[in-house]
Amino acid sequence: MFCLAECCGEVLLVTRPKRHYQGRFHVFRWKYGEQEWDRIASLGGCTLFLANYRFAGCLGPHHRGVRGDCIYYTTPGLLRVHCLVDETVTEQIINYPIGKVPMEFCQSVWVFPSKC
Repeated sequence: MFCLAECCGEVLLVTRPKRHYQGRFHVFRWKYGEQEWDRIASLGGCTLFLANYRFAGCLGPHHRGVRGDCIYYTTPGLLRVHCLVDETVTEQIINYPIGKVPMEFCQSVWVFPSKC
């Protein structure tokens, strides 16, 4: 699995071995001057959000309730947070109000409320 992302003006490549359901993410930043990808272990406090393993958004540092240097993503019934700094993955069960949701209705959507 891989996807392109943009975060705080940087072009990023996010990869994860698909064969490992809980495989670790690797993030690379495009170095314009050298025309190559450079692997990074920090997002400078920013946070990436993936929906169906595609880029959905980026929040800059210092947002309450959101861990910096992490990738937030969902799998059916679970919210996962992958920390790039210490390579940990935390999980939280998603309790849907109607019980188990059929797979065809499990589209991830992230909502970013305005801080204005």
